[in-house]
Amino acid sequence: MWLFIILTQLLAMMSSEILYWFIKPKRRLAKTALVLSVFVINNAFLIYGLSEFWHERFHVYLVVSILQGFMFYAGLITAVITLVYVYILKKKYHPIIMRAVAAVVYAGLVGLAVFNAYSPVVHHLEVTTDKPLNKPMQIALVSDTHLGRWFGNRQIDKMVKLIDAQSPDVVVIAGDVMNDSTAAYDNTNMHEHLSKLRAPLGVYATLGNHDYSGNQVAIANSSRAGRYSSD
Repeated sequence: MWLFIILTQLLAMMSSEILYWFIKPKRRLAKTALVLSVFVINNAFLIYGLSEFWHERFHVYLVVSILQGFMFYAGLITAVITLVYVYILKKKYHPIIMRAVAAVVYAGLVGLAVFNAYSPVVHHLEVTTDKPLNKPMQIALVSDTHLGRWFGNRQIDKMVKLIDAQSPDVVVIAGDVMNDSTAAYDNTNMHEHLSKLRAPLGVYATLGNHDYSGNQVAIANSSRAGRYSSD
């Protein structure tokens, strides 16, 4: 735990350095305020997250830390672009332009991450087996739905449409059905949307590590209510 907390402080230090370079505060008071603000905000989210370690509140801090991590990647990419621009292309260094590049790179990284998170892709794989089958079986395998605060009814409806378009014989959910608890699932009536997921040979699910968070019985029961057949 202490190692994790130390890493979070190093992450906050890195974020303050990047923001210091980006904003370029001139007055000493502004510099101090910038650094303190980063640490206060970071640790406020950290304390909030640790109050529910590895559950919903902790995931909020993880989002904040990921956004800080993107700062590092944006800074690294901007540094490489700067080196190429100045030392290879032999162009004059323009601080304002480089800061604009950093902002665009950061926005692009965050936008790409959000797009990938909410834009599922269908992959088709052919698997052979020595088990006796009357005909080839079409299996739709879905993994890590993490139903909860970040993945709700709109995403379930999109998932159901994608699966229905494949006309599978059976649907299998391979773990991490919910994001640690059934709170958001129950409060937003996700079972009504999930119950639309059907297949001729049934819909089955197995629990994953996020389901085994102390709420595995409730998650299994809610999954059945959502017309899953949990095993």
